Amino acid sequence: MTTQLNTVKKSNISKIIFLTFITLLTVFLSYFAYTQTSVQMRFIKNSTQSSGKVVSLSESKNSDNRIMYSPVVEYTNRDGEIQTFTSALSSNPPGYEIGDPIEILIPNDNSIPQVNSFMSLWMASIILSIFTLVCLCVLTLSIYSSIYNSRTHKQLMKEGIKIQAKVMSVAESTYSKESTLSWAIYAQWLNPQDNLVYNFDSADIYYNPKEFVGDTIDVLILPQNPKVYEMDISKLPASA
Repeated sequence: MTTQLNTVKKSNISKIIFLTFITLLTVFLSYFAYTQTSVQMRFIKNSTQSSGKVVSLSESKNSDNRIMYSPVVEYTNRDGEIQTFTSALSSNPPGYEIGDPIEILIPNDNSIPQVNSFMSLWMASIILSIFTLVCLCVLTLSIYSSIYNSRTHKQLMKEGIKIQAKVMSVAESTYSKESTLSWAIYAQWLNPQDNLVYNFDSADIYYNPKEFVGDTIDVLILPQNPKVYEMDISKLPASA
C-alpha cells in the first residue's frame, strides 16, 4: 500500500467519523429544540396569565464564579393559596427589585408557574436552536467540501499536468485535521507562463518523511489555475 493510499484511507475514515458525529449531534439538538419549543407552547396554551410580586432575590454562581440573581416571586394560585417560586432566568445586575410587580403564567394544573417574559419562556429554545443551526452549517460546509474535493480530484485526473516543484521544507503539518501528529511537505514552483511563484503542501503524512524526500517532488496542477493541485506522495514508503 502506498503512502498516498494510506493517507487517503486515514483521511476518509476521519471524515466519515466526523460527518457521522456532526450528523448525530445535529439530529439530537434538533429533536431537543423541537421538544423544548413544543413543551413551552403547550405550557402557554394551558396556563392563565396572572400577576405576582418579587419578594426576594435568589443568589447563585455561574461558570465564571459570578453571582447571578433570580427573582423569587410570590403569587396566589388557582386555589387561593399564597405560594412562591424562583424564576429559572438569572442575571447580573438583577432584572427585578424586591417589591416589583411581575407578570406570570400559572398552569391550569397548579404546577410551577413561569415569568411571562420572552426570555424566560423561550431562552432554552433559542439556545438549542442556535446550536442546531451552527451544527447544520458545519455539516453543510463539510458535505460541500467533500463534494468539491472529489470533483477537484476527478478534474485533476482528467485535465491536470504534472510539474516538478522544489521542496522547501518538511515540517509538522500546519493544517492537520486530526489529533495524531502528522507532517507535510512544502514546495514551490515558478510558473514560466505568468512568472509567479506557487506554493504547495502535501496531504498529512503520519511519520516524518524528511529522509525520503528529494530536492523536487511531482505536483499535479490545473494549467489554467495552478492553485488547484495535488502533491504526489505515492513514491514515499507506507506508514506502519
